[in-house]
Amino acid sequence: MSRHARFRISGSPLCPAAQRAGLALALRGRDFRPLRSPGKIRLLIGQGSGLVLAIESPVAMLELIEDLHSGQPLHPAEPALRARHRQLIAATDAAQQALAAVLAARNLRDLDLAVFPLRQRLLGIEAELQALPEGGGSNLDIALAPLVWRLAVLDRRRGLHLGDGLPGAARRLALPLAWP
Repeated sequence: MSRHARFRISGSPLCPAAQRAGLALALRGRDFRPLRSPGKIRLLIGQGSGLVLAIESPVAMLELIEDLHSGQPLHPAEPALRARHRQLIAATDAAQQALAAVLAARNLRDLDLAVFPLRQRLLGIEAELQALPEGGGSNLDIALAPLVWRLAVLDRRRGLHLGDGLPGAARRLALPLAWP
């Protein structure tokens, strides 16, 4: 695929997957056009006058953007560390889905049942983050940013304390918040 590919992100710009893809493209200096449309979030890559590829998986979006920008890697160069990052990106995606279950709860019982799996996922991610070296911006930071930002907003506005005990995640959120 040539370097003249056009990137578009269809769906709601408020969706974490859209925000991740947008961050990954913006960090590489790539322009993209958001397309507000109902339905699933898609990363659309066009070339010339036609559509070349449409990706719906949030994890696959980050991987494809990484592959198309091999001169600007945001994964660690070391294979073992890169594999851990990819594993945590998948865990972050699962935690985002668990957060959606918390937000969809209609009563206190459902909320209580939804919070426990979310907290378990978050604590697992936090334990892994503590064992990783701090980075200067990576695909892992991009994947974590929308999730941790949402936790911080919910904690501040609703007093939920979902992000309590997650200092590694909070430090990683500080990176994207400082990016231009």
